[in-house]
Amino acid sequence: MAKQPGGILQGITGKIGNVVGSSWNGISVLRQAPSPGRTRFSRPQIEQQARFILLTRFLRPVSELLNQTFKRSAKKMSCFNKAFSVNKETVNGLYPSFKINYASVMLSSGNLPNAGNIKTSSPKPGYLLLSWNTERSPRFSALGADQVFIALYCEDLERWFCHFNSTRRDAGSCSLDLSDFKGRQVQAYMGFIAENGKKASNSLYLGKLNIS
Repeated sequence: MAKQPGGILQGITGKIGNVVGSSWNGISVLRQAPSPGRTRFSRPQIEQQARFILLTRFLRPVSELLNQTFKRSAKKMSCFNKAFSVNKETVNGLYPSFKINYASVMLSSGNLPNAGNIKTSSPKPGYLLLSWNTERSPRFSALGADQVFIALYCEDLERWFCHFNSTRRDAGSCSLDLSDFKGRQVQAYMGFIAENGKKASNSLYLGKLNIS
């Protein structure tokens, strides 16, 4: 309810219709009343929000990697937003039990060639060993100096492990200390980034791996 303490010629305090009266630095002012906030969401809106939150929480911890792997393909948007767009269909299931389809997740996008004959093993407790073929055809743009990236997600702990910018393609193998994931399973991804950062490969899903 609005009040007019000093009569009709004095300032108004409170709401009348779609305007609100108030005082600012001793001056009476009128402003448009804010639109009433929306307090209830439809079922589709709630489901969409739940999908958005799940995928954001999943991808946010690897933002630093995504800033490199989607650098070239992100146009007029951030690298994270590009990665989110690419992966928005990976959220499956029925509300409220949405799940990430890990096999469909893409952590990089580009035309840089991947490696073949990729092998994985856990030769000793808390370690993961990966190896790949280093042979390269001169017809393709793969170089020995390309940087390998490996990303591992432990669903039990809801944690990521990322390794990039420290192993070259021509190394042919990489041993990772995963003591924090000892005795657990991880969803594994791998790909390559050009040494100058201007190209990336499509990421490869290596499956669910057991860390001894």
